[in-house]
Amino acid sequence: MTIVHRQAQKSGILSSANLIRDGKKINGRYDFSMQTYGELKDMVMYPLQDRDNIFSNIMTIAEHYYEKYGEEWLNDFQIITAVKEKGENSVKKLNTELQRIFNDTNKDYLERNGYKYLEKDKVIHSGNNYSALVFPDIDTYLEYKEYEEDELIDLEESPVVRKSVFNGTIGNIVYLDKLEKKVLIQFEDVEGLVMYTQQDLSMVELGYAISIHRSQGMGIKNVLVTFDYIAYKLLSKQLVYTAFTRASEKLVVICENGALHKAIETDLGSTRRTFLKEMLGVRGVAG
Repeated sequence: MTIVHRQAQKSGILSSANLIRDGKKINGRYDFSMQTYGELKDMVMYPLQDRDNIFSNIMTIAEHYYEKYGEEWLNDFQIITAVKEKGENSVKKLNTELQRIFNDTNKDYLERNGYKYLEKDKVIHSGNNYSALVFPDIDTYLEYKEYEEDELIDLEESPVVRKSVFNGTIGNIVYLDKLEKKVLIQFEDVEGLVMYTQQDLSMVELGYAISIHRSQGMGIKNVLVTFDYIAYKLLSKQLVYTAFTRASEKLVVICENGALHKAIETDLGSTRRTFLKEMLGVRGVAG
């Protein structure tokens, strides 16, 4: 426990997250200067006066690191944001624009969920699929792609199996068959390539940016966190703590400073309703 405590003191990520969890501020309300935290200098924060420049800053940082470290860097990097669809800094908007930086949008694509899916895209699975069709490699798919799914499974010594893909699993599209309208996706923790039709892509979203809610339980080396006042109803110290603690090595925070302070001042932990009393039939118990 002593070693962990010392690491937390040196880490700007852990020390800042712990302060926020306790409802304590980590910068001044009107301090809009870039700040580096911890002896390890593993957290950098850009607290902005308003949200107008957040989006452009995210794009600049993402492009810089991609040019510097290349495609492999994407596997250890994740942008997480508070809001899924509303505003310029939402999951939807960020994914659409980040795709232009991290991929070639002029090549073939399949369209679903308002996204264009391309080879090499980073994706995240939405919901659980307990019977995904999995090929061992691209060559096997090309050899057997004319078969119907049921035929493939029934073939003697079939090279194709069914496996489960779970909610929140990250992957990459490794092959796109424009003619057949199918893709092969390499998901983490799934051996082989999952085949999805264009219709099946309803279970897949672009994964360059994901919501803070979706990131729960993940541990990612390098994280960029963003939020602003558009997420007003979601802002809480619990939300920010969750976001900060996703990063294991490096954290960059680009946020509206007023939203950060509003979040730290808001404790939603005590307002959560589980209906446990009602389920147990207990009445008149003080919460």
